[in-house]
Amino acid sequence: VGFDPNPAGRSTRLTGLLVDREFGLAAWQPAWLVAVPALAALATRPPRRAPFLLVPAAAGWLNATFVALTMHGWWWPGRQVVVVLPLIVVAVAGWAGAARGHLRWATGLGVAGIFSWAWLTYEVLARRLTLIVDFYETSNPLYRAWSSILPGYRTPTMETWILHTLWIALVAAGLWWGRTFAARRP
Repeated sequence: VGFDPNPAGRSTRLTGLLVDREFGLAAWQPAWLVAVPALAALATRPPRRAPFLLVPAAAGWLNATFVALTMHGWWWPGRQVVVVLPLIVVAVAGWAGAARGHLRWATGLGVAGIFSWAWLTYEVLARRLTLIVDFYETSNPLYRAWSSILPGYRTPTMETWILHTLWIALVAAGLWWGRTFAARRP
């Protein structure tokens, strides 16, 4: 955290860990976006054991947001939240299994992420890219198109803050979707 922490400045990581153009989870596996409505649904109508998922997931995300040194660097995206991602997968699986439309969203986004990983793996094995240093320079057209609508927090510009605001609205919509779905279930 350092000697002069800036919680307001670090708060951009709340969404940045998910949607940062280069180092966000959803940049490389868009299916992580499904975590937003899944966690909201779980928190809205929690089964008895939901706190065992929600509390550590929230603690890990908040630690990565406010305590971790950085969310950028020469390592793989998501390293700050990797310890809680399995908990989030459980929440997503429950949400995806609750309705066909949810499963379609999760599957479609998951296939896009698998394609991106396969493309990147090929480029790394062909020695065109180095996994740790320049992975975000991939020639993958899907990643190129997708990442253009994600905020780039490493070198912020006015576009970053416009996209950041848009993604906050989209995350809020995802939370609303998850809560609405859970509230309508018997």
